This record gives sequence, structure tokens and C-alpha cells, in this order.
Amino acid sequence: MVARVAEPPPIPARARPSFDCRNAGTRAERMICGDDELARLDRRLDRAFDRAVSSGIPYRELRAEQDDWLQIREDAARRSSGAVASVYSQRIRELNDLAEGY
Repeated sequence: MVARVAEPPPIPARARPSFDCRNAGTRAERMICGDDELARLDRRLDRAFDRAVSSGIPYRELRAEQDDWLQIREDAARRSSGAVASVYSQRIRELNDLAEGY
């Protein structure tokens, strides 16, 4: 009988954020591109933003809020990836609440 050698488990693909990491220019963007959890949160936020727009909230209003939030995300990136994850989770909840209440 020939012993079978177990193949190593496949290397999981890196999670991709909603943006192209080749264009990552800020500290937060580079952090997100290097962290699978943050990349997943970024995609969730992108979907929550789209849902909020689809619910009827004016795009320009949401975009202005989002631009303010990007500065908050950048400030969090100066602290830690955990701080970035926290601001992502909070913003996702806010967007989902807006979409449901509109």
C-alpha cells in the first residue's frame, strides 16, 4: 500500500477592499489593503452605502457625510487597526439605520 501524502491546505485568497489597492494613498487605505478583516469591513461599508442611496437618501448628502467619515477613519488609522475596525462598524450601522428609516 502506498502512503498518501496530505497536500497542504490552500492559501486563502486575500480579502479585497472596495477600492484598488494599487491606488492606496492614505495610511488608512494602506492599512486596509494589508488586513483581511478591514478589507471585508470596507466592502460591507460599500454595500451599506449603496443600500442607503437606493433607499432614497440623496447621494450628495451621503457623500458629504462619507467624506467627513473618511477623515475619522484616517484619524483612527493613526491609532490602530482595531480603531479603524471600530469606526467601520459604527459607520456601517449608521448607514444601515439610515437606509431602514428612510
